[in-house]
Amino acid sequence: MLGGGHDWPGQSGNNDIDATLEVWNFFDSVSVQPCNPGDFTGNRLVDVEDLLAVISDWGNPYNVGDLLLVIEQWGSVCEDPGACCLPDGNCIFTVGSDCEVAGGTWRGAGTSCISAGCPELGACCREDETCDYILSDACVESGGSFRGGGTNCIGTDCSSSDFNDECFDAQVIGNGGTGFSTADATDSTDLYSDVQCGGSYLGQMHADIWFSYQATCSGMLSVSTCNDASFDTDLVVYSGTCSDKLQIACSGDDDNCADYTSQLDVEVVSGEWYLIRVGGWENGNSGTGSLLIDCEDDQ
Repeated sequence: MLGGGHDWPGQSGNNDIDATLEVWNFFDSVSVQPCNPGDFTGNRLVDVEDLLAVISDWGNPYNVGDLLLVIEQWGSVCEDPGACCLPDGNCIFTVGSDCEVAGGTWRGAGTSCISAGCPELGACCREDETCDYILSDACVESGGSFRGGGTNCIGTDCSSSDFNDECFDAQVIGNGGTGFSTADATDSTDLYSDVQCGGSYLGQMHADIWFSYQATCSGMLSVSTCNDASFDTDLVVYSGTCSDKLQIACSGDDDNCADYTSQLDVEVVSGEWYLIRVGGWENGNSGTGSLLIDCEDDQ
């Protein structure tokens, strides 16, 4: 892990790993999930092996009570707990059968609420400026713009046409500079990777906003917040549409830019549409800036 320092990886500073998740995985790997009391062998099943174990160690330490326990629990199978995403946006750690009873979606044995990625409950804005109070995944799947966990329709203004907090309502921009603010933005759930970032790294894409750009050239597109943002910016560029997009470039920061601002160059085709995503490195990295777009034809 490079550049970790005294930060908590995944939350601040280095984001190569999620320290919280790694700690969880360690303790989960060295702990034994509780089973029913008749499972003396720890094989997750009360069967003949438990009966033989009781008989072979009769009196040291087992007795008739243990024998009756095996008979009572005969055939019982242990369930490993995992994360259960509830309809109200919360998450509980339980077994699959109990999750089903609670009306939740079980993420599988061994998963945790830290990494389950449960959808949040909040305000969902529609193209007709109406608002629904639903889970984030249902909002995005239905073409809505989710305004963040904990928001509600009473305090949300769905009439703003340039909110651009989600891919769905990306702000259409052209060449030149476009001022922006991420102060009121939320974290989008869209996937991204820093494999294409040329030695720099993407953080959390905190408080990210979206822009839509139609290429005016067949050549090199330059996208930049270099020296022109009040916070540590990350940039990601996709080709395609929100429902079928492909990441083609990114930049965590650039050595030629101050204050960890970013810039990138990527080949584009004239007339094609591209999505540009601007976010912050970690929690607290939000603010104002200007996004500079330049497109030059290949010679």
